[in-house]
Amino acid sequence: MKKLIKLVTGRFVWISLAIVLQLIWTFTILYFLSSHYAPVSAALTLISLLILIPIIERPATPEVKMAWAIPILIFPVFGGILYLMSGASRPRRKMRRALAEHKEKENAYRPNGEDAIADIRRTCAADAGQFVYLQSQGYPCYHGKKSHFYTSGEQAFPDMLAALESAERFIFIEYFIINKGEMWLPMLEILERKAAKGVKVKVIYDDVGSMRGLPHAYDRVLAKKGIECIRFNPYRPVYSMIMNNRDHRKFLIVDGKVGFTGGINIADEYINKEQRFGYWKDNAVRIEGDAVRGMTLSFLQMWNACKTKKGESTANPADFLAPMSGKSCGQGYVVPYADAPVDAEYLAENVYLNIFNHATEYLYIATPYLIIDSQMQTALVLAAKRGVDVRIILPEIPDKKVVNQVTKSHYAVLLENGIKIYQYTPGFIHEKCVLCDDKIATVGTVNLDYRSLYLHYENGCVFYGGDIIGEIRASMEENFAVSQRIVTVNKKQGWLISRLYYAVIRLLAPVM
Repeated sequence: MKKLIKLVTGRFVWISLAIVLQLIWTFTILYFLSSHYAPVSAALTLISLLILIPIIERPATPEVKMAWAIPILIFPVFGGILYLMSGASRPRRKMRRALAEHKEKENAYRPNGEDAIADIRRTCAADAGQFVYLQSQGYPCYHGKKSHFYTSGEQAFPDMLAALESAERFIFIEYFIINKGEMWLPMLEILERKAAKGVKVKVIYDDVGSMRGLPHAYDRVLAKKGIECIRFNPYRPVYSMIMNNRDHRKFLIVDGKVGFTGGINIADEYINKEQRFGYWKDNAVRIEGDAVRGMTLSFLQMWNACKTKKGESTANPADFLAPMSGKSCGQGYVVPYADAPVDAEYLAENVYLNIFNHATEYLYIATPYLIIDSQMQTALVLAAKRGVDVRIILPEIPDKKVVNQVTKSHYAVLLENGIKIYQYTPGFIHEKCVLCDDKIATVGTVNLDYRSLYLHYENGCVFYGGDIIGEIRASMEENFAVSQRIVTVNKKQGWLISRLYYAVIRLLAPVM
């Protein structure tokens, strides 16, 4: 009962209610004007139809274009106005400019990575293409020093605390979710203590992601403790699709020497102190050495862009970068990368597609959601038809039922083309991990759905060679062992209305 009262009286419910009322009011006025004034109706219809031109011309997938075009054609008066109100699902111009400005400045601190790419090319010329692409987007390849893969949040947590305790110069934290509890409170105690000793502590948390577990304006609470904080994209009672552009990244960086990322957020379910959907299966990676520079610069780009947008002073990257060693330690190669919904370069999706398209032996994928476009589906199907052992692990117990139904709507086509689908029976698998041919993998925050691929700020690491590849494979094999393989689905199952409902949901998935 207490949780229900807290939910009903929470900020999320009241702001969401205000947004719904705003939409109802807007469309009621539009309906009244279009019903009683023919010229107004004609003008609104014309505007909506003209909007189809930029929708068709925009650099987006056919599924995204169709998801907007169909409502506009069916409801021309309302569809076009809704699209205009959405801002075309792109961050505001000021934020886009700030991100681009700081990425350009920080590129001066990134190595060219050419020697690492040359080494990969000598090993396998076809594999080098992935790293040439990432470098072209500002994310160079680093020689691996020491990387470790954690198979759960509770396994990673003690090492995260130990890394925080070792901080001497700075701590950077950026997470989609920070919730008060058994995970955050010991971290906060260390942050307060370190900040009091002069360690620079900077925290970014997403306002929507953290709304369930943090009070309003928690950034001010942290500021009083000596911790600099940014509350990303505050949730306000004004309808805008900009609210969809969430900071889904996950960074914990200490002194530029060690960095953590992966699927886990800072909340009790991620270390299984709270269980809502069975066992929460997640992962994380720790990297050390020169590659941490890539993580540090990605964090600073977001930090400085947010500060620039507010007209506040920014951080100098030179103050937070460890010296480069440039030495290979025989631990493969790693590329920390970040993606943002500020341009037409779908970097995270392209990283996945490059791996899918070059797989020759096996392709293992762990993801909580599978809401993909035709391009990604085709890449998976073609890999299977080439004889690649394609396996996808998904949750048995979903956290979002409608999203899970959309995910399952892809099963039939994938199964018919030889792709193996597993459902993680102990609970909810939240991993975002791809492993290919015992040589390349990516671990990070990117789900295989439209939000992660097109709307959110995301990050990850691409690994090539090194012991971590074996660690990831061992974890994948453990997941398969406790998962149920889905052999077939009944495409005719369910009433016509139910099937129509899920068809509509899948059609509109790109703009949900």
